[in-house]
Amino acid sequence: MQSSILVLFFVLSALSFISATDILARVIQEQTMGRAYLDMMLHMTHGTYGSTAGSLIGATTQTFIAAHRDKANEQKHREVGNRLRLQAMFTAWKENKVATTMTIIGSEDVQKDYYMDRLVQLQMQALGNQVPPQLYSLVYMKFYLTYLKTMKFSQKYQVLAHFNTLYEDEIDVMTVVVAKNPNHEMILQEESPSLTKNKLWLFSTFSQFVQTDVTVFYLQYYLDYMTMALSGQNTGFPNMWQRMINLYTTMLTYMAAQNGLKGSILEKASAVSASKGELQRSDDEAVVSLTFFNQFSHCYRTASTIEYFMAFYSIYAMYAPYLAAQQQAVAAAQPAPAAQQPAATGP
Repeated sequence: MQSSILVLFFVLSALSFISATDILARVIQEQTMGRAYLDMMLHMTHGTYGSTAGSLIGATTQTFIAAHRDKANEQKHREVGNRLRLQAMFTAWKENKVATTMTIIGSEDVQKDYYMDRLVQLQMQALGNQVPPQLYSLVYMKFYLTYLKTMKFSQKYQVLAHFNTLYEDEIDVMTVVVAKNPNHEMILQEESPSLTKNKLWLFSTFSQFVQTDVTVFYLQYYLDYMTMALSGQNTGFPNMWQRMINLYTTMLTYMAAQNGLKGSILEKASAVSASKGELQRSDDEAVVSLTFFNQFSHCYRTASTIEYFMAFYSIYAMYAPYLAAQQQAVAAAQPAPAAQQPAATGP
């Protein structure tokens, strides 16, 4: 079947005025643009859901903090907080699905990097001592970078699985609580330790993943810098501002993971204090835990908002040259306006 398609392709190429090489180049260009557009749309969707979920989680934590401080209206605050919590979990669950799709596509890129690294390694073995030692160092650093990326995606799949488990459990419990089904208070009390344990496991894995992501960023930056230095290019990175924005987003995600981990630890400590009858200490630890979760929502919302605007700008930058060329072609096709004769004036 594939051989028949290839024969048909070359026959049509021979009958046309366009060579097979030009057609293949055009197909590769369209494939690259399609992949870039897919990545941008995924980042835009992911940023939209992430910023919305971060805002809802922040509103939820502030409502629960108000419930701890305003004992007279505690029940009212908790009812509002539970509805916000359910809405936040639904939005975050959608964001997690988009993140899963992005991770699967990114894993394919890492697999291609591995095969390209293997190709370079075989070529270096064939050349032997003709390869400079500086190039050997860069190549093996690239091997280590691919290994780190593989480990990062492995951790990312763990994080996504933990997020999915937490969101689904939260949605199940909070749906019952918001609807005020019979025994909903007992269900919330029984499921709270399990939800707390899920958060602790989640943010422990999330923290390890973000640390690996920061290492990958700095190693990629150093590798690109050394490659430019060996090639004799001293003009600097052409997209330095994008690298700095990516670093800023990565550090915001790192701070979000650390705040979430601290909040989970204190939430666990609050449950232990409550089981020992230390109610005042449990209440204080719960307020501090909610404060850390509020900081988590702020960092994650900011990182998601930056991701959205960067994707929006990337789409504009990709299509702006084509739109400008189209406008120039339309302007060139229009006939030039006729020269106006000066009106005759009397004496």
